[in-house]
Amino acid sequence: MKLWFQKHTKKQHRKCLSCNGVGLVYRESKPLLTLPEKLISLPYLCETCKGLGIV
Repeated sequence: MKLWFQKHTKKQHRKCLSCNGVGLVYRESKPLLTLPEKLISLPYLCETCKGLGIV
C-alpha cells in the first residue's frame, strides 16, 4: 500500500483548471485517506495557485 501511495501522489504535469495550466499540478496527499478509490477522487492541486486560481 505504501508503494502505491508513493507512486500515485507524485507531482505530475497536468493542466490546472484554476489558473489555466500555469505551474506544476500534483495530487493532494492525505494520510487519513488510505483507500485507493478515495485517493483517486482527490482533486488535482496546482503548486502555483494551490487550486485557488491565484497566481
